[in-house]
Amino acid sequence: MRYLLTILSILCLALPAGAASELLSLKTSVGTLSGVLELPEVPSNRAVLIIGGSGPVDRDGNVPGVRNDALKKLAQGLARVGIPSLRYDKRSLAPGLDESEARFAHLVEDAVAWGKLLTEKGYKDLVILGHSQGALVGALAYWDLDARGLVSVAGAGRPLDEVLLVQLEKNLPPNLFNQSRSIIQRLKRGKSVGSIPQPLQVLFRRSVQPFLISWMAVDPVATFKELLCPVLVVQGTLDLQVGMMDAVALSGANPRGKLYLVPGMNHVLRDVSADPQAQMKSYTDPSLPLAPGLVDTVAGFIKEL
Repeated sequence: MRYLLTILSILCLALPAGAASELLSLKTSVGTLSGVLELPEVPSNRAVLIIGGSGPVDRDGNVPGVRNDALKKLAQGLARVGIPSLRYDKRSLAPGLDESEARFAHLVEDAVAWGKLLTEKGYKDLVILGHSQGALVGALAYWDLDARGLVSVAGAGRPLDEVLLVQLEKNLPPNLFNQSRSIIQRLKRGKSVGSIPQPLQVLFRRSVQPFLISWMAVDPVATFKELLCPVLVVQGTLDLQVGMMDAVALSGANPRGKLYLVPGMNHVLRDVSADPQAQMKSYTDPSLPLAPGLVDTVAGFIKEL
């Protein structure tokens, strides 16, 4: 896929410690995607490409109707300690997207295009940071971007089919789980499924099956094992979507991998250890601060590269 990189507009906004942000745009076959370059007070030739998780995730880490600003806060936190970063809207938000044509490789192509835009803007040292699904996308994009390092935040260490089975078994009644398992097994073999029960349409509708098949074909551990750069795997101890075994698998797959556990942190990067009720609230409350230690640890890893 060929991209035409254009900067449509630049808007500087006041941020703490003299930082600013710059709005960027990327034209793709599905429409124009938007991104934000977070700039620290002191210029740097090293920048971080932040890749969001699965679904229609915008540049700030939010999905339609659910706002927590996890990626926005992470980017601004990095800017305050001198590290610029670029985060962007996923192509699943593009009005021209035909869901049935989407493939996992397209996410990697988008990440590569944004990373090359950073290079064109003068950032010669690139670090990739992927959240959730974005960690796997970033690991695949690494080869085309010659990144100095990779940070996985809440990245899964198992193929999608295994992750889905664990999550669905916890949340579905036995009859629907058994049907889901049969569907997943067929998709894993690269075969589409014609008849999907209505309660499972949101997950396995016919139009999304090609994307799921392409995603299931990628093994995170095997992908991380091949990386030639330093790898930092960050995992929250109270993440309900990605577990400790995932973090251990990813960090252990690469001889240059390091594991950092954030006590009390959940999937949207908040500390929910003090109040169990805060787990769900954190997904929709952008005012909550990031978990302590997250920004400093990521920044420390980046500055040592």
